[in-house]
Amino acid sequence: MRTTSWLFSTGLGLSLGLAGCKVGLEPFAPDALDEDDEEADVDTDADSDADSDSDSDADSDSDTDTDVGDLAIDSISPSSGLNSGGTRVTITGGPFDSSVQATFGGEPAERVGFGSTEIIVETPEYAGSGSVDVRVETDSAFGLAPGGFRYNEDASGKAGAIGEIYWVDGVGNYWDPSPPEGFGGGDVYFVDAADVHWWEVYVSSLDSCLNLYSGSAALPASPVDPGLTNITLESTTGRTIDLSWSASYASYSGELATESDYVRNGNYTLSDMSTSDVPTEAVSNFFKGADDLSVTSPNITGSTPPNVSRSQSFRWSSSVSADWITLQLFLVNSAGTDYDDGIICFAQNDGEFTIPSNAWSSWPTNRQVNIFVGASVEPTGTLTHNGAESRVAGTWLLFGAGFSR
Repeated sequence: MRTTSWLFSTGLGLSLGLAGCKVGLEPFAPDALDEDDEEADVDTDADSDADSDSDSDADSDSDTDTDVGDLAIDSISPSSGLNSGGTRVTITGGPFDSSVQATFGGEPAERVGFGSTEIIVETPEYAGSGSVDVRVETDSAFGLAPGGFRYNEDASGKAGAIGEIYWVDGVGNYWDPSPPEGFGGGDVYFVDAADVHWWEVYVSSLDSCLNLYSGSAALPASPVDPGLTNITLESTTGRTIDLSWSASYASYSGELATESDYVRNGNYTLSDMSTSDVPTEAVSNFFKGADDLSVTSPNITGSTPPNVSRSQSFRWSSSVSADWITLQLFLVNSAGTDYDDGIICFAQNDGEFTIPSNAWSSWPTNRQVNIFVGASVEPTGTLTHNGAESRVAGTWLLFGAGFSR
């Protein structure tokens, strides 16, 4: 018996509809780093020197104005770092000499190099977070960048970005007239640092499921609006993924034009975002493409659609590199025009997972069941402004079908 419809709706059959509000950070950009210091040199000496004696010499006023001249601060890079200190910062401007020193919020920075137009320092520690003034000074001049550097709480071990970028590959020789064409896309959320993973949008632990029609999905951390209209991810092979800001979902979203844009086992770098409200510079390994998964049961890649039970067991080759296995199943209605029910599950990569029977609201037999199953991986990149991790999952899904029994 051949299936006659594959019925996927938007994307993976699910529009999250996360009701995220914009959570903007305080502006971090320094106020005109290259502005001149407008100090008014005024001699306030109001005495009226007079020769009160009767001799013929002339008394002289020896008052001098000791105001120092200005040093230019043209740029500070990076313009943010961890409050634990130790961020290596390059300050350009000048002219500098061998006496040049720098302070951040009044605390001296360790100088590690200098030239006539730049000084390289390591930032001191800072209690809390926020923007501080950066001052450079020589024996004869100084320069000031108000709010020129932003300190961020150390978010090591937490997620600063979550989401998923996926590719779906139609499989099986039982479709009429042919397997579905591949498609892909993704969503990236920047969030207040929290120890969360993408699967926690749906479930509280691995080896569990959510009914997409009776349950609810929720972003497990507060979203942040980075202030950019789009972001670009570029693989080491030169393939790019462009995502645009969606205010409705507080995420960067988009579709993949071709399968080649999704490089399996490929690492992607996030382009520089240092001018946004999330002041992170380019992040290598921000996203990693997952590899193909070999599913042995049910056999969705064969010539006949398999039978699928309410408590279906899935088996796969656990040799695939994956942090978890993603499954989505959708039960087609009797008219073949829509879905009656659907679930999403996240399983440990141990080679087998059985869907709990109570995941489904009902289980009528002899219905088409659309099946998405694939490997998901997390990247290893960290955001430069606070040390938080990128946990934007990469997922490669096989799309097959069977019949409920």
